[in-house]
Parts: sequence; C-alpha cells; structure tokens
Amino acid sequence: MSTVALPAPGAAVADWVRAVELALEDSDAALGQGCWNACDEAHWLVLGTLGAELDADPADLPTPSIEQSQRLRDAAEQRLTQRIPTAYILGEAWLAGIPFSSDARAIIPRSFLAFPLAEGEISLDHCPTPKILDLCTGGGSLAVIAAMAYPEAEVWAADLSTDALELASLNLSRHGLGDRIRLRCGDLWSALRDTDPQQFDLIVCNPPYVPTTAAPRFPPEFRAEPAMAHFAGELGMDIVEQILRSLGQRLRPGGQLLLEVGREAESVDPLLRLLPANCDFDWLDAPAQERAVLWVGMPSPEHP
Repeated sequence: MSTVALPAPGAAVADWVRAVELALEDSDAALGQGCWNACDEAHWLVLGTLGAELDADPADLPTPSIEQSQRLRDAAEQRLTQRIPTAYILGEAWLAGIPFSSDARAIIPRSFLAFPLAEGEISLDHCPTPKILDLCTGGGSLAVIAAMAYPEAEVWAADLSTDALELASLNLSRHGLGDRIRLRCGDLWSALRDTDPQQFDLIVCNPPYVPTTAAPRFPPEFRAEPAMAHFAGELGMDIVEQILRSLGQRLRPGGQLLLEVGREAESVDPLLRLLPANCDFDWLDAPAQERAVLWVGMPSPEHP
C-alpha cells in the first residue's frame, strides 16, 4: 500500500478523506474512471463506503464507528493495493449527476456525451417523437440520460455483450425506464430487429476506440473493465469505421450522430471521407481534451 498511513479508528471522516487523497497521490493508482483528481476520488470512496450523500461536507458527518472504520480500511486496501476501480468497489458510479449500478460486466460510466445530452444541447425539436439509438450502450447510462433529457423520445440501446445488457437492464429498472428503453443484443446495426426503426433522429455512441497496441500500457484499473469495451483493432478504428461507413443509411433527414473518440481524433480524420457527401460535421471539445467528440448532422427535409 501507499507509504501514507491510513487513520486509526476514531478518526473523523475528513481525516479519512485527506488520508486517502494523499495515499492515492503517493501510489501508482490510475485515475479517470469517474474522477480526474485524487481529492474527488477520495471523497467519493470514503463517503460512498459510509453510505453518505456524496455532496455532504465530510466535516458535518459523524465519526465512523469501529465497524465503519474497518470498512473504510478494506475499501482503501482494494483501491490502493488491489487497484480495483472505486465504482466497482462501491457498485455505483455517477454520470451527469445520475447514479448508475456499476460492476465488471461493463465499462464504468464516464462518457463526455452525457453532458450535451443532459443539458439539452442537441435539439430534436423538429421531431414530435424522436427515435434515439445508443450504440455500444454498455451498462445503459447514455440511454438512460437520453430518455430523461427527451421524455417524448423512443429509445433503443444496443450492445454485443449480454453481460453488459444484464447490467443495463438493472439501470433501466433503477430509473423506472424499462418501458421506454428497448435493449437489443448484437453487433452494431445487426442488433436491431426487423420491427425496430432502421433510421434514427439521434445516434449516440461511445464505442471501443483504443488501439490494441496500447493494451500493454493499460493500468490495472482499466484492465479490470471488459477488454471488448476498450479495444478495436490495431488502430482502434475498426468499429468507428463500420459506423461511419453506413451512417447515411442509419440517420433520418435532420438526424444527428454524437460519437466519442477520446484522444483518437487523428485516427478518425482519414475516415471522414466515409461520411455522406451532403452531411455536416464538427469536432466538439471535452474538458482538457480537444476533439473528443465527433458530431455529424444530416440535412433536414427543408434544407436538402
């Protein structure tokens, strides 16, 4: 474990948060699976372990009991020594202020796409009943956020992993959306049934886009997640290419795509030639990360 000692029983919650923060900074623990800094992750791990509201001030919480102190020590051991992601330790992750059940069946929710969806930045006002597809849905977080943000929409969520879809089903039930989101299992478009729409007003996708050559450099926390949720061929573009190649047949007039590609925009650039000739596209920046999301828009019927 870290050289920073963890508190003894009787320590205040704020002392636990500070000690775990220092231990994270002093260790080789990787961040980025829900938090980008050790302070936020320590707060999440400690308060989550105690079952406290995550927006609570640690100074306002009662001193942990002996049993609670042992649980905190066990959680810190898992995070710092075993390198288990905090979301998997707690069984929960938060995205755009919404809680999701999280375990090793699916990648931990952390997509940049959640924020333009949750904040209503993608206009679907021209569609009385928008049809939305979340490709590579994993645990279903983006589908849930889309359904919440667009209450008139019909939402489909597809993934190749049956394990991930089991977790997605739990998250749909958790948020009372089992009757509005249809889960589909299969490889990209082949997941859709004959009775499903074959074109959509909005497609959101956070696909695997990491080159397989990066696998040896993956820290244990990221290796704890399903490999199929990360890697997509030598250049990482196998799935992105499939999506862009057939996009013209999958977006309705006026339809839009939000495609997250992390730090792989340069690998996507050569594939933009596959987009329909009459579409618009733009790159959207994420916090501390330029060109993280590709937006594609098809012309509306009024503007062919």
